[in-house]
Amino acid sequence: MMQKNFKVILNAMSHPGQLYMLPYITTFFDTNNKNNSHRSLFSILELLLDHEVSFCALNDQNKKLEKEIKMQTGAHVSDLNNADFIIILSGCSNGLIQKAKRGPLEYPDKGSTLIYLVKGLNNSDDAEVNIELKGPGIKNKIILHIKGISEKEFFFIKKLNSEFPLGVDSIFADFNGNVACIPRSTEIEVK
Repeated sequence: MMQKNFKVILNAMSHPGQLYMLPYITTFFDTNNKNNSHRSLFSILELLLDHEVSFCALNDQNKKLEKEIKMQTGAHVSDLNNADFIIILSGCSNGLIQKAKRGPLEYPDKGSTLIYLVKGLNNSDDAEVNIELKGPGIKNKIILHIKGISEKEFFFIKKLNSEFPLGVDSIFADFNGNVACIPRSTEIEVK
C-alpha cells in the first residue's frame, strides 16, 4: 500500500497541479485527532520521513506533533533553517517558510520540501485560492483550487523558487486524501 502512495506522490510531482488520490490512508498516526483530518498528511509523512531526514512542524501545537512524528518515523526534529521537510498544518506559515533552505547550486535537491495540510483541493465552488501553474509537466497551464490556505503563502513559495534550480518543492494534501504537488520548477501565479 505504501508503494502505491509513493507512486501517487511521484506522479503528482511529475504533473504539477494535477489532483491525485492517495489509495491508502494510514491508521498509525494522529491518535488524538478524532476527526481523522490529518491522516492523509500522515500517510505522506510515513512515506517520506525516516531516520536520515529532519523536519520542522509549524502549527500551534508543534511540540506535541513533532513528538508523534519523530516517534512514528524516526526522523529528527530540526530548526526551520535546516529542516529537510517543513510541515504546515494551518494553511499559513506567516512568512516563516522564507527561512527554508533552498539548497546550494551544486545540490539544489537539498532544498526543503514543504508539506501543507489544507481543507480541500480542486473544488472551484468553495476554493479560497486559485493558482495558475505553468512549466515542466504541464501542458499550457493548469488552475489549482485550494481551500484552507492563505494566498500569501504562494507569494512566499514563488519568492523561494525565484532562482531556479534553487528553491523548495511543495506537497498539498487535503482532509479527503487528495494530493497535488508544485515542484520548484513550476511558475506560480495567484488568480
